[in-house]
Amino acid sequence: MTEREKFYRAIDNIEDVARNFGLDFFTTHFKLVPATKMYEFGAYGIPGRFSHWTFGKNYWMMKTMYDYGLSKIYELVINANPSLAYCMETNALVANMTVVGHVLGHTDFFKNNIWFEHTDRQMPDTVTVHAERMREFTKETSEDEVEDWQDHVLAIQMHFCTTPAEFNRSTAQEYVKQSREESKNKQKIKQTPTTPYDDIWDLGKVKEEKVEEVKVTIPYEEESDLLWLISEFSPNNLADWQKDILLMVRNEQQYFLPQIQTKLMNEGWAAYWHHKIMQKLLDMDKLSQDDWIRFAKMHAGVIAAHRNNLNPYNVGMKIFEDIDRKHKGIPHPEGAVEKNWLGEELDPKETIGNPKYDIFQVRRDYNDKWFMRDFLPDYLIEELGLYQYELQDDGKWVITEKDPEKIRFTIAEQLTNFGRPVIYVPVDGVDYNQKRELYLKHAYQNDREIKIDFAQKALQHVYALWGRPVHLETVLNKKKILLTYDGKTQSSKSI
Repeated sequence: MTEREKFYRAIDNIEDVARNFGLDFFTTHFKLVPATKMYEFGAYGIPGRFSHWTFGKNYWMMKTMYDYGLSKIYELVINANPSLAYCMETNALVANMTVVGHVLGHTDFFKNNIWFEHTDRQMPDTVTVHAERMREFTKETSEDEVEDWQDHVLAIQMHFCTTPAEFNRSTAQEYVKQSREESKNKQKIKQTPTTPYDDIWDLGKVKEEKVEEVKVTIPYEEESDLLWLISEFSPNNLADWQKDILLMVRNEQQYFLPQIQTKLMNEGWAAYWHHKIMQKLLDMDKLSQDDWIRFAKMHAGVIAAHRNNLNPYNVGMKIFEDIDRKHKGIPHPEGAVEKNWLGEELDPKETIGNPKYDIFQVRRDYNDKWFMRDFLPDYLIEELGLYQYELQDDGKWVITEKDPEKIRFTIAEQLTNFGRPVIYVPVDGVDYNQKRELYLKHAYQNDREIKIDFAQKALQHVYALWGRPVHLETVLNKKKILLTYDGKTQSSKSI
């Protein structure tokens, strides 16, 4: 029997073990592919996406790291129904068996986590359609023109609506109608009596009929969905193909959104289960001792702590293990005092059998932000050195915060909006200076400033999409400033 045949036979055994553990996953199709294909798929994020030079850059970066033995992709799994999983054909059998267990953890997470409920489960077909339309656009115009437009759109691809209930937005005509209704409602509120005696006070007065103009305000409330707003209201006389690219990129980003929001949980969950599944296979004599040692070395490498950033496999798996331990009433092996996320001492009896500490329920209800805030234990903060550091003038890093409660809140805050600045258009922000100029605001919080050089480059891309001067209000050195790009020069002023 060949290694390939052994691999496909092992899949059935691993799926049976996973189901017995309680995992509920989509039907998953596994495919062995060469390294070049694995890195191509990894660069695009999903097979079949439209072509762009940034994907090529990602491919060569990942392939170079692989060729020099600096990193390796073991698998790529696609959130779809049925799910698609690609494994490296050059991996040893035990490595790909581990990958199967890992993948089933992912597909269980895709199927059951609430943040994935609104994703397009047929996205592999959708991106193929998008790619074909992009190719048609190059025939209508030119490859250079389409790629230039893609450059501008991809520069702001993370600035879209992150609320699933609002994924399907109105057209410009519908939104204008909604704006008029909003204006009418505000007028009604102004004319509503302020006291029960207003009619008495007004006796004998000649009533003047006030007819106020119904104002159309774009947007009529703060708007952070820049991709949608530009596609519908850009004064740049966008061609249909330009609008389509904006909305196609937006649609694909909505698909990737929950994967970004749950990266740590998702990888931790998959690592937790691939370890449990391989241990069970060993107990069932379906894994040799030699293969178990090979697995242990591979697993240790996957969950090894990283020096400069969080390893999601490591942190996520350890937190799930800690939650499960508390749910089962198993004391901490080193006798650490159990605490809740507020730092208050926790009675172990409160966690035993408590649904809040059922790892399957946690997997269902949480994203990374709240997962880290609610379940990151004090001992793990200390073990992994998850303190706050500050770079001193002499080039040394110094610990500035060790309080676990504050660290949990800081990490949760950093995970808000994927760690990126929140940029939005304020009310009536599409007609700044009454010249259809675009006014953007940075939601400045907790002394977190944006990188001015990045912001200035982004304004150039937004200008190309909007077609008129664009402005960004932010804070620098605790003072409000306004950055402006008019198509030729960058400027800034205090406000």
